[in-house]
Amino acid sequence: AFSQDVRRIREEERGLLERAGYFQSISVGIAPIVVVIASVTTFSIHMLLGYDLNAVQAFTVVTVFNAMTFALKITPLSVKSLSEASVAMERFKVRDHGSDQSKTLSPPLKFYDARLLNAY
Repeated sequence: AFSQDVRRIREEERGLLERAGYFQSISVGIAPIVVVIASVTTFSIHMLLGYDLNAVQAFTVVTVFNAMTFALKITPLSVKSLSEASVAMERFKVRDHGSDQSKTLSPPLKFYDARLLNAY
């Protein structure tokens, strides 16, 4: 029973981390071309509507789109950190298996003046 619970939890964790990895790969692959696609689309629509496009407008739009790609570049790291945090929080949860003792016992783990460090 315990080993089946551990296996099930590990499979859920693995699935979550795999999905995060897929999303990270897609965002890393797409991020460099987003500026090009957004610029071409914006300029095409601008010209199709009959407006003139000068160099000042074009460079301003490209600069703004380049600045917005920062959010796309940090998204993979954010997704990875959030998925790892989700897995860690699941591991810290105390599960009640229906026993009355779990309500009277103290928690199995307490932190006093703890500092949790990232070991990269």
